Amino acid sequence: MTIKYSLNARERVKKAEYKNFIELTQGIDKSKLEEIVRPLPRVKGFRSGKDTEIRLKLYFGRSSSWDEKDWSLLQNIWLAYTEDHTAFKTILDLNNNETLVNIVHELLSSSEKRQEIIEKIISSIHTENITQKSLKNWLLFSPLPQDDAVEKLLAFVPKESPVELKGKISSLESQINLIKKETVQVNQLQATNKILTKINSELIENSKEFNTTKKELEQAVSKINVLEKVKKEVMKDLEGQSESLQLLFSSYREISYETKNLRNELNLIKKSINEIDSKQETQQITLDQINTVYQEMINNIQVLMQDIEEMKNMNISHTLNPSKPSKKHISTEVKVNIRNHPEDAEVLKLHSINEAVAHLEKNLNLLGIKLPHARRLSREILAALASGQLVSFQGSLASLVAERCASCLTGGIYKILKIPFGCIDSSIEVIIERIIKEFEEKNSPTAVILEGINRSAFDVYGFNIVQFIIDRVIQTRPISKSLLIFSTVLEGPSMLPVGSNLLEIGPLLNIDSIKWLDKPSATGPIGLIDKELFSYVPTTVIDYNWGESIIPNWLHTLGGPLWRRSVITADSYGRELVSSLETPFEFSIFGWIIPMIVHLDSNKLVDFIRYLEHDDRLRYILIKNSQEVVDRFELEVY
Repeated sequence: MTIKYSLNARERVKKAEYKNFIELTQGIDKSKLEEIVRPLPRVKGFRSGKDTEIRLKLYFGRSSSWDEKDWSLLQNIWLAYTEDHTAFKTILDLNNNETLVNIVHELLSSSEKRQEIIEKIISSIHTENITQKSLKNWLLFSPLPQDDAVEKLLAFVPKESPVELKGKISSLESQINLIKKETVQVNQLQATNKILTKINSELIENSKEFNTTKKELEQAVSKINVLEKVKKEVMKDLEGQSESLQLLFSSYREISYETKNLRNELNLIKKSINEIDSKQETQQITLDQINTVYQEMINNIQVLMQDIEEMKNMNISHTLNPSKPSKKHISTEVKVNIRNHPEDAEVLKLHSINEAVAHLEKNLNLLGIKLPHARRLSREILAALASGQLVSFQGSLASLVAERCASCLTGGIYKILKIPFGCIDSSIEVIIERIIKEFEEKNSPTAVILEGINRSAFDVYGFNIVQFIIDRVIQTRPISKSLLIFSTVLEGPSMLPVGSNLLEIGPLLNIDSIKWLDKPSATGPIGLIDKELFSYVPTTVIDYNWGESIIPNWLHTLGGPLWRRSVITADSYGRELVSSLETPFEFSIFGWIIPMIVHLDSNKLVDFIRYLEHDDRLRYILIKNSQEVVDRFELEVY
C-alpha cells in the first residue's frame, strides 16, 4: 500500500527550503539513506556512498518537476525518518513499516486523529527528546494536511534551546556520577600501582637474566641452523657419491665384460696375424722373384727407350727452336696423377691470408710437425705462394708435406707430375702448358706438385715453368697466383744438384730440419682458398736498405736480380704475417737465404751461426753442409 501526497501537501513541499530537507535526511541512518537514494543518478568521480548529499541536493533542486517516482522517494525518506526518530517511534507505537503506513492512512482520513496524535506528542515533550523544529520538519514533508488546529498546537512545543539544556544537564549528571566512581577507582589504582611498581622492578631484574638466556639460546639456535645446513650438504654429497659409486660399479662390470670380449677378439687377431705372417713369408719369396724379373724388364725397356730416342733425334730438325717445345715429342715416361677429395668431405672456404695461414698451420700440426715449426713453416709457404713463387721441399718426408699443403688449400684437388730420369725432350713443357691453359679457362684454385724436380736437368724441361713464375713474381700475371706450384727435391747419387735456376724462383724448405711429434699423423680439414686471395700486393714491396739487412754484399751480388726480387716479395708478405720481425729478411733466412749460400759457398755459413737462437731449424742445415762450423754432437733429436 502506498501513500499519496495531496495537491496542498505537494505545494507545501515545493515551497520548503533545502536546509529543512537536509535536516530531515540527517536524522536517518546513513546506510538506510543510501539504500533509499539508490534509484537517483550517480555523480561521476565519487566512490559509492560518498555522493549521497550531492544526489539529494540535485534531487530536491528539481522538486518543482517531480514525477510519481520522485514523490514515492520522498515518501520513503519521510517514513525512514519517522521510524528512526525515537520520540515518534515511541509515541506512535511503531512495530514495523506496515504499522506506520496504516497509522498514516488513519491520520489522512481523520482530522480528530491528527489532533489526538499532535496532543500526545506535545504532552510527552518532557519525557521524549523532541523539538519544535524537528516536529515542523516532520509535518512539512509529510503527506498529512496541515490545518489551523495543528498550527496552534505546535506553538506549545518547546524550541531547541530548552531541550538541548535538558540534555546537557542529564549529561552533566551522568558525568558527575562517573567522576565519583572514578575517584574510588583512582584510590584503588594508586594502591595497585605501588604493587605494580614493585613487581615491575622485579620483572626488570628477571628480564635481564631472560635477555642473557635469550641471547645464549639465539646463538645456540644459529649454530644448530648452521649444523643443519652442513648436515643437508653432507647428505647431498653422500647421495651424489653413492650415485657415482653405483655408476662406477656398473661401468666396471661393463668394462670387465668388454675386456673379456676384447681378449677373445685379440686372441683371434693374433691367430690371424700368425696366419698372415706365414702367408707373407711365402709371398715375399714370390715377390723377390717378381722383382728380379721386373728389374730385368726395366733394364730392357731403358735400352729400348735409348734406341727410340736416338731414332727420334735423327728425325728432329736442327732448326727447331728449343724455347717453343713441339707437341710431337711427348715422352711415355711422364705420368700425371690427379688427386680428388672424398665426395662426402666438407670443404672450408678460406677468404683471407690469415685464415689460410691458420688452416695450413693446423694441417701441418695434424700431419705430425710440432706446433712452433708448423707455425713458422705455414707462414713461409703462404708468403711464397702469395708472391707467386715455386715452393720446393727437400728431405725424406718432402712428398708428404707437399701433398698435405696442396690438398688443404685447393679443396683436395691437385695434380702430381712425376719428373722422369734423363728427360731431354719437350714432353713436360707440353703438359705444363696444358695445365696452365686449363687453369686459366676455369680460373679455379688448383695445385701442381712436380715430384722429383731434380731427376732431370731443370734447364731442359723447366723453361715454361720458370717463365710462368717470373711473370707472377714481377706482377705481370697477378691473377694466376691461385695456381699453386710445389716441387720435391730428391737426394741420392742419381739426382742432380740444385742450381740457382731453381733457388731464384722460390724457397727450398728442408723438411729433415723440422721437429716432428712422436705420434701418428691425422687427417686435417680440407680448405679452398678464394681465387682472388693472392691478388693483394703488400705496401712494403719497396726499395730496401740493403746496407742494414742481414744479407751480405757478396750474396746480394751473386744471388742475382730475380732471387733478390723473390726475397723482397716473400719478406714483404712475411712481415705482415709475423709482426715481431725487426731486421729486414729475417723471415727469409730459412727458405731463401741459407739455401742460396749453401749453393754458392757453404763456407760462408759461419757468418749465420748467431741466427740459431732465432730459428733452430738452421742447426741441421749448418751441420750437414759445414761440419766445421757446428760440432756434430750438438745436433738435437728432431
